[in-house]
Amino acid sequence: MAPHNPLSKVRQLVIDEESCSFFDPVFAELRARGLDTDDLRAIIQTELGETHFKKSEPTRRHYPTTVSDYYSIWVDDCADWMFLKLLVSDADILVVTSFKKDIDR
Repeated sequence: MAPHNPLSKVRQLVIDEESCSFFDPVFAELRARGLDTDDLRAIIQTELGETHFKKSEPTRRHYPTTVSDYYSIWVDDCADWMFLKLLVSDADILVVTSFKKDIDR
């Protein structure tokens, strides 16, 4: 099974700060771990792969016409498995809605 939002598209959008957005809890988690959005953008661009993909589901709360992809990836800087949820909006913006410790690992 492959992500709904192709990783090639996700990587293209994450390069440019103008085409990438983060929910507030993502900012808080990054700060708590001594990281910033540049670090997360680099992880998405260079480390995230289809092997990290868990599932896709229609987005429920925000951006209801989109599909969210769920990932679990080991992040060295966090020394932990991290859960990552993202979507591509209708306006072609990558939206990272969640980045937190993956408690299912």
